Amino acid sequence: MMFRELQYILAMAEEGSIAKAARRLYVAQPSLSQYLKKQEEILGVQLFFRSSAGLTPTAAGNIYIQTAKKILTEYEDMVASLPRPASGAVNSITFAVADQRGSLILPSFISRFSERYPAITLRVMELYPTALRQAITEGKVDIALKTTFFKEPQNLDNISYIPVAEEEVFLALPAARRFSSTVHISESGSRTWLELSDIGREPFVLMNEGRGLRALSDKLFKDNGIQPHILQYTGNMSTALSMVQEGLALTFVPKQFVIRDPSIEYVSIGRGGCFWTVSAMVPSGKQDSYYVNAVIQVLRDII
Repeated sequence: MMFRELQYILAMAEEGSIAKAARRLYVAQPSLSQYLKKQEEILGVQLFFRSSAGLTPTAAGNIYIQTAKKILTEYEDMVASLPRPASGAVNSITFAVADQRGSLILPSFISRFSERYPAITLRVMELYPTALRQAITEGKVDIALKTTFFKEPQNLDNISYIPVAEEEVFLALPAARRFSSTVHISESGSRTWLELSDIGREPFVLMNEGRGLRALSDKLFKDNGIQPHILQYTGNMSTALSMVQEGLALTFVPKQFVIRDPSIEYVSIGRGGCFWTVSAMVPSGKQDSYYVNAVIQVLRDII
């Protein structure tokens, strides 16, 4: 059995839902459902009870899950302990991330990766976003984290893009200013949202050219037919949020950059929200590497 197949079953067990597991694994829900059915037919046992509440492992399913965990752990330990010749392959990987996101994820990422894979030497680089792709193509890094606008794995110009997590991008408003006439509340009351077309000529602070968030904001304005009033461009998210805190402007903020402050109100963009994909970039053909997958698994745990 392929290790990926074991990971599929474990994902369904951990998420308690085929739909949630499919989103986590970035595979189509019907395909994952058919895969589970096929595996149960091959094994001759039912692995999960299905109900409106989700999936619950059967007795056979629990045995499968515990055994699958042991197999994957043994495999990881085996790969990590393989001796490498001094002049040959090195038991290491170099990971790059954009400078601003790096400050948010690197402490927890390095800690978890070192704990989970102590035999792998991890090298980390923080780069300007536009330098990430070049670092991959020049072989300076093995894997880099980048935001993209597609949800499925892609192969573009000899680089594979592997989805790691879906992230919502919010609109940050000065809480002291009144937007009550334009902000909508969902039926459940759990989220607020507004349409960009409803905020008129409000001033914005946007990221500099070359930042993924700048590309997203330009696309949002174009799609909504808006000529924005730009108060300032900046390369620093902290500067943009400070402008919002002072009541001077609005800005776009990815979920991971949200700071809890009573002077800032975060609302979703549109009824369904605005999302982009945090993806791993690797050289084509390297996406199934043990080391690449080790990095991706830890990233999915923390993002």
